[in-house]
Amino acid sequence: MLKVFVTFNLSAFFKLKIFILSKKIKMKKYIFKVSLSTVFFLFTFLSLFSQTEVEPWGNITGIRIDGQLMEFESNISVVQNDWSRIHATGKEKQRPKYSRKGNEQIISSNIDSLYFTETVADAGKGTANINIQLSPKANMPDEKAYYRILLPLEDYSRGTIQLANLKAVHLNSPSSDLDKYLEYSAKSILFKS
Repeated sequence: MLKVFVTFNLSAFFKLKIFILSKKIKMKKYIFKVSLSTVFFLFTFLSLFSQTEVEPWGNITGIRIDGQLMEFESNISVVQNDWSRIHATGKEKQRPKYSRKGNEQIISSNIDSLYFTETVADAGKGTANINIQLSPKANMPDEKAYYRILLPLEDYSRGTIQLANLKAVHLNSPSSDLDKYLEYSAKSILFKS
């Protein structure tokens, strides 16, 4: 079973390095240099093996875990209330502004009169923090905005989804059950395949 959402804590690693530095005063400079290079290597290594893949227009195409891409796709969609029209972020569909700031990827763009800024940051192995700020520049009474996640059936057909602290449900559950489950607001989503 593959877990797509995993968090970890490196604070014990740093406490150990600080303890070593305080105990061996004579070798302080040497250990400090080794510690800095170890920390640099560790974060470089982690970023290579746990990386969110984001397109310049804002869609996430997956998360790399230990070099393997766990595929899915996300987009921001503006949907007509009767679902007769859906406009979603995509290649050559808007004029995004893409930038990087540390481990954050920042995309600013718009869909019709809905302006958004999406910030995607790697948050550990298999985990990404996604922050989306929406700003409608016109009245949108007949439209709603959604953050959609599309999962490949061959990878997730026997998987589960868990919203925040709710009980996980199988992705192959009847669509009426999934629709009801997905009506809840959640600050985190956990997928397992």
